[in-house]
Amino acid sequence: MPALSTGTLELLALGGPGLVLVLIALAIFGRERSRRRRCTATAEGSLCKYDFLHEPPAPVFEYEVAGASYTRLRPWRSSVIKEWTTHGDGPYDLDFEIWADDNDCCHLDHGPSYVMTNENVSKALWALGTRMGVHYDPADPSVSYVETKSTKPSVNGLIVLYMGLGLVALGVVLFFVFGGA
Repeated sequence: MPALSTGTLELLALGGPGLVLVLIALAIFGRERSRRRRCTATAEGSLCKYDFLHEPPAPVFEYEVAGASYTRLRPWRSSVIKEWTTHGDGPYDLDFEIWADDNDCCHLDHGPSYVMTNENVSKALWALGTRMGVHYDPADPSVSYVETKSTKPSVNGLIVLYMGLGLVALGVVLFFVFGGA
């Protein structure tokens, strides 16, 4: 069995995982597109709580179809989180600021010991009970998405796509630099 050149090994080591990341990104985009195609019916949803397992907290909307209640988390397109620190022996800053911009990006600025609850987050973002359209699949109402301001692709998908393309490009460059084949 012939030995592989350094360039070929680098192309395989970087280009292979890069192609896998590109395929994952395409799957993310395809899933979003498929959900938007399937969800042709609309119900009015009501903001029932914030999900604090996400940072920043994501709003959860409750909607009803044919007498059955469903909930759907509305993820942010992106988020910017900034933590400030308190120096000295003073008390920790329990305050925070949270807001959403026109690109559906949630900004969270907070101190080291901030405390968020449904009540204080809903004062800054959307109040509990805020109404928003929920698009769902008539054949399976549990498949749904909450309206967003932005129709741009998800930032997560773009990050994975660009990482994959970068690895493939780096593998190709190194293949030619170190003389592949």
